[in-house]
Amino acid sequence: MTLLGNRTARHYVSIVAAAGAPILLAAAIAVAWLIGAQRTYQEENFRAGAQVILAAVDAVLADEITATKGMANSRELAAGDLDRFYDTAHNWLRNHPRWRAILVNDPEGREQLLSTNGPKGERRAAREPESILTAVETRAPAVGPLTRSLRYDDEFLFPIRVPVIVGDDVRYVVTVLIRPEAIAEILRSQASNDRVASVFDAERITVARSDDPGYVGQKAISDAFDKPGRLVIGLGLTGEPFARVLVQSPTSKWWVGVGMPAAAYYAPLRRNIWVVAVLTAAAGLISIALTLLVGRRIRRSTQAEEAARSQELEAAYATARKALGHAERASADKSRFLAAASHDLRQPIQAMQNLAHLLTRRLSGDEERLARRLDGAVRSSAALLNALLDISKLDAGVITPNIGSAPVASLVDPIVTDLRDGARAKRLDLRVVPCGLTVRSDPILLGSVIRNLVSNAIRYTEKGRILIGCRRSGDLARIEVWDTGIGIPEDQQDLIFEDFRQIDNPERDRDKGYGLGLAIVHRLAALLQHRLGLRSVPGKGTLFWVEVPLAEEAPRRIVVTAPPEPTTGRVLVIEDDVIQALSATMMLEEAGYEAVSAGSLDEALSVVRRFHPDVLLADFRLRGADGVEVVQRLRKQLGYVVPAVLVTGETSLAPFDAEMRMPILFKPYTPEQLAAIVQRQLSAYGAGLVETQM
Repeated sequence: MTLLGNRTARHYVSIVAAAGAPILLAAAIAVAWLIGAQRTYQEENFRAGAQVILAAVDAVLADEITATKGMANSRELAAGDLDRFYDTAHNWLRNHPRWRAILVNDPEGREQLLSTNGPKGERRAAREPESILTAVETRAPAVGPLTRSLRYDDEFLFPIRVPVIVGDDVRYVVTVLIRPEAIAEILRSQASNDRVASVFDAERITVARSDDPGYVGQKAISDAFDKPGRLVIGLGLTGEPFARVLVQSPTSKWWVGVGMPAAAYYAPLRRNIWVVAVLTAAAGLISIALTLLVGRRIRRSTQAEEAARSQELEAAYATARKALGHAERASADKSRFLAAASHDLRQPIQAMQNLAHLLTRRLSGDEERLARRLDGAVRSSAALLNALLDISKLDAGVITPNIGSAPVASLVDPIVTDLRDGARAKRLDLRVVPCGLTVRSDPILLGSVIRNLVSNAIRYTEKGRILIGCRRSGDLARIEVWDTGIGIPEDQQDLIFEDFRQIDNPERDRDKGYGLGLAIVHRLAALLQHRLGLRSVPGKGTLFWVEVPLAEEAPRRIVVTAPPEPTTGRVLVIEDDVIQALSATMMLEEAGYEAVSAGSLDEALSVVRRFHPDVLLADFRLRGADGVEVVQRLRKQLGYVVPAVLVTGETSLAPFDAEMRMPILFKPYTPEQLAAIVQRQLSAYGAGLVETQM
């Protein structure tokens, strides 16, 4: 390449990198900030509301305790005259409408010596003696747990116990059974359209709830009880995800919770992220305009120099103009993906990654070094985009596991094949202990867990080896990833699963990732309900493991007969995006395959009349038909089950018919991953086996 071409390439690569990298970085930072700010704001808002309600509830309980203490100090009880106190108790009931009954218990908590719900002199066995004994032991009033009324099935009451002390001894314990109407009224006055307030007793039984009294009497189970004052998102009494903050009274030990359904909690965050997306798209348009302006200046300068140079320079300049045109189209694609959703965001990233890889193979010298830097930047951006999209989908709850049976080897072997070159580049020994176990899980999501763990091990290991294996533990398979890396201090082991959390990377070296891989692993393991753990010694290495249920039997494989005298090495790419189809075809040809592309089902049906493929590479989203339908039609026309690979940018797909499942290659993929999955399908094809399940 001439000096003029060198200058043009250097200018253009610098402009594209300078325009695109800050925009992607700013968008990522903005999304991360929005997530943190939303959580902080709602946590403070919920906590303040809960503390206001708790103060009002404590005031109601204090009033009831004061009234009960006044009654317990009556002369009749001091004199032991329960018959006269029976009449006095009825007078107290008439003056306190919320009081349902007054009881007098012996201090051992065995008997009710008096009850306003029964005749004078009747004795019964005591209910809920624990709070009676608490009042006796502490010689102070105690609030008991919510109980169902014996007289009215739909009524719940809570007891206040006050000891009657005569001299130095506790003679009786006076109990008042109270309807929680005043507490319910507090919740109704403090509730709003989007917030739900609840009150729980010390046993975590629901005393009152602002939205639906039907939950009164149910026991709440939530991690929020273990983290008072902190925002916790988990399942509520309705069975739906719920965000709440709980605070506890230091005197009554009752709880007050304020929160909202997770869907309402995430709604403002989703709106803010859309605003960031729009602003990012606008910034992208501005960067493209600047890129075009600088590009025109470069072209004018080049044209002036071209007039004075030889025909060789003219040919070089024409090549540069063609490359510039491709780059301008790629920049236009960038503006579209910045405003698109998950699948459309991955499309242009994949095209940029493919083209950047092809440039590294077609340039030399300074241009090759610049192209490799561009290739590295694109791969880094793709990794960050993938991680952010995966985390957003996991947090939004839109990914549904598709559970099936899969051999552990079928999950581990492709990952090792894809990552072995990266381990060799660092002179690491990547080993796999053969495993014959079959597990029951979502193969795609579990494969993502294993891939992230192995990638993390390679990234943080400078010398030694990485070992992948599995072992049986009862009815579970424990998949393990060992490394001899830097290790993780004990006080950091719970933090490494947080977003953007990294160990030993203060300079934020992008070669060590962005701190999102283990966050994704943690979310996926929780989604799949697989237990995740680690053991580490700083300076010696780390073991990560995930426990997966064993399957009863291995997944089926379809045995087929190959067509007569197949021509191996032929790949048909079905992709309606021209740049994607062109780059994928060029990379396959560069890897030694004979590749042809088709942009639709009709075009593909026409192509196979003259071109008999050994492997189909079909995009999932095509105009007029999806990738699965295209594969079915092509197999029917060819008359045999040709191996196929489904390409998609979506991390969750609708379940396919069991007989039509096939390996999936997720965008953005690397050239090495593309070549590896095609080679695996060709190997299965040659052996008379077509893999139809991951």
